[in-house]
Amino acid sequence: MSVPAGEVSSFERIFSNVRSAWAELATKKDEQRLRDQLVACIEGRGGEITARRRAIELGRNYLDLSEAGRRRFLQMLAEFDVDRDAVLQIA
Repeated sequence: MSVPAGEVSSFERIFSNVRSAWAELATKKDEQRLRDQLVACIEGRGGEITARRRAIELGRNYLDLSEAGRRRFLQMLAEFDVDRDAVLQIA
């Protein structure tokens, strides 16, 4: 069955909707994975070598992000609370 020029078939419309939903789901899963990596880096469990490995992996993942992804990553990072007293004690 052919579709007249300029018209979108039902299949194309459905496929487009599925593709958009899949991309959104992948984005949410990626976002959660990055958030989990941030938490793991902040908690610093497992010693210095493990912490460095996590930080390197997180940095590589950041570099693989698009411009919009990097912006969202930085927004997620800004959502974490800072214990200013602890920072001042370390400084």
